[in-house]
Amino acid sequence: MAEIKELLEELEADVVIFDRPISPRVQRNLEEIFQSAVIDRDEVILQIFADRAQTKEAMLQVELARLQYSLPRLVRKWTNLSQQRGGVRGSRGEGETQLELDRRQIQNVAIAAALAEA
Repeated sequence: MAEIKELLEELEADVVIFDRPISPRVQRNLEEIFQSAVIDRDEVILQIFADRAQTKEAMLQVELARLQYSLPRLVRKWTNLSQQRGGVRGSRGEGETQLELDRRQIQNVAIAAALAEA
């Protein structure tokens, strides 16, 4: 790991790409070690599909796949937050964490995308 970190610093790289799927926990740990963004093969493929999607249906399919991919990775974005209290009516209940709110919003968007596709 130290060797990779040295190489990243030497090359002034912004991102590390793994040629295999990695779990959200491993991804988060590697980002902490390398102090750099870490993505896996699946994320690269999703980005390629997103860049090349032309039809509305293709864009919806890519968005749905990206949302499903993102859902388990949300935790790395909100590890520093504790439970938030209150909130705007209808947006979140008392004590709902930002992570739970984001998870619910992604699920709602994914459902809407799936319905639009049908």
